[in-house]
Amino acid sequence: MINGERKTIAEVHGERIEEMYRDGESMARIAHLLNISFASVRNTLVARSVDIARPGGTSSHTVDASEVLQAYASGTSMTILAEKFAVPYSVIRRTLLQNGVELREKSPKRQFNETEAALCIEMYASGSSVAAIARAVNAGNVVVRQFLIDRGAYVPKSKTRAEVCTRCKSAPVYIKGKCKPCLSEYHREMHLLRKYGIDIAEYKRRLDSQGGACAICRRTDTGKTNAPFQVDHCHETGRIRGLLCFHCNKGLGYFGDNLEGVMKVVRYLQQHES
Repeated sequence: MINGERKTIAEVHGERIEEMYRDGESMARIAHLLNISFASVRNTLVARSVDIARPGGTSSHTVDASEVLQAYASGTSMTILAEKFAVPYSVIRRTLLQNGVELREKSPKRQFNETEAALCIEMYASGSSVAAIARAVNAGNVVVRQFLIDRGAYVPKSKTRAEVCTRCKSAPVYIKGKCKPCLSEYHREMHLLRKYGIDIAEYKRRLDSQGGACAICRRTDTGKTNAPFQVDHCHETGRIRGLLCFHCNKGLGYFGDNLEGVMKVVRYLQQHES
């Protein structure tokens, strides 16, 4: 397959590859322009007996030095110039140095004011990640991390594992900074939000309105060990009807989750009353 692929590329692009390379294009750029691998370009040139050694690392990229010098003097960065002239960053840098230009120092790192500095330290102390802090103060992760290091507040991730749950602040950590009950409750919250569009507060409000019991059988136990009351909803409209125990929720499903199915059960029981 490799030889076949190489032959195909040589047949289709051979002359074009050789022509571009002899005109000064690099193998990497040829590969990019023709959307083929670097190895395919190199192997094609070797197969066509082209000398691929270029002493001194000559490059085909040329720019108008006067334009580069003028733009750089006006404050344009080398990165922007490279994008503007569609050449590698190194070409812009080399052009400036060859013309005796003293390159500017990199921009100074972001400085935080007192409010931002206090926010960074407070959020990090409360368990927030560097990424979350960076979003809060509109700065880069590296800048925030370096700021925390300079302040002596940053601890490598391998040493930041909390001793107590970051949610309840009392129980020992099980995983992801949370104890087992809090982790279970967190997953429960995410499930309620994704599937039913309610948060844990709304779930508790509905349960309180039912007296802490199943909306059908009125039992206070859920019918299943360590399981909460289940959310019963209309599968057509998505509207939440109530919170049910495990058995009642399953029963509705078995009877078609509709009034007709339940009435059939009622009629059956009525027919066989003693």
